[in-house]
Amino acid sequence: MNSDEETVVIPTAQQQAHEWMVLLCDDEASDHDRARFKRWLAIDTEYQQAWQQTQSLWRQAGQLTDLGKLHPPRANTAFAKPAKKITQLVSGLAIAASVILAIALWLPSTTDQQQGVRYHSELAQTRQIHLPEGSVVTLGADSQIELRLSEHQRRVILLRGEAFFDVTKDSRRPFIVDSEGTQVSVLGTRFNVNQLDRQSKVSVQSGLVAVTHIGSQKQVELAPGERVVSYIDGLAPVSRQDASKSGAWREGLRLYFDAPLNDVVADFNRYSERPLELASEELGKLSLTAVFPTDNIAIMVHSLSDVLPIVITEEDDRILLSPRQ
Repeated sequence: MNSDEETVVIPTAQQQAHEWMVLLCDDEASDHDRARFKRWLAIDTEYQQAWQQTQSLWRQAGQLTDLGKLHPPRANTAFAKPAKKITQLVSGLAIAASVILAIALWLPSTTDQQQGVRYHSELAQTRQIHLPEGSVVTLGADSQIELRLSEHQRRVILLRGEAFFDVTKDSRRPFIVDSEGTQVSVLGTRFNVNQLDRQSKVSVQSGLVAVTHIGSQKQVELAPGERVVSYIDGLAPVSRQDASKSGAWREGLRLYFDAPLNDVVADFNRYSERPLELASEELGKLSLTAVFPTDNIAIMVHSLSDVLPIVITEEDDRILLSPRQ
């Protein structure tokens, strides 16, 4: 199984603006490219400022071209040919800048609907996403998020799986996580969200976290070492665990404390190509307390029969758990 960690560093707003400049100056830039650029520009004022700075640099490039025309290099100097190349390069930049300025004038200001960017991890893969403002999101195995950064907030939608959030404090832009009818709001903290079958588990390692059940509007505040499960019909009572164990899967361990087998199966299936299946719904209600290594699926599976009254049957396309007779 592949348990390698992949790190993704999101370019800064200035770097992204430079990349857009190069792309849109290309003769092969399409209407689709320009539409994507419109959406990018509308996401955040930080992007708009970076774009203005990039435009300014290209205008200066055009002024350098004019200087080259007023003061052409002397033909009898050793620097004649390099200077000519520089002049040609600057001239090209100036032409490209004029094209970009025309495109910018054609674009609407910032009224487009905010667009998100999606990131995912593969089976048994851990993936880190570094946000421009300093926060880090670590995706668990077979997980997916949608990232939306705006002027007033930082929002992540957990579409499936699990993620650990190490949030940089920013009082101007709260950090919000949406997961299965549950909203988690913070300013700066470290916490874990695990989305299972129609429920979300939130646990806090440091800082304070507000968890809101959207349907009932019930809200609880979690401190370090506290956790809560948000079900489809409301929030369960707050419970406690060792704060350092929040997000332990990042260290290659799955920890369970009086957890239903249904939850263990859901976690397991993010690490294995052969899904774990239960022979009956009643089996899913069995609870266990255990620690499993994520880098050895075979040990994790066969350990289940040591702690639960079940029989394991391995088939070509699945691993079946049945009650022990």
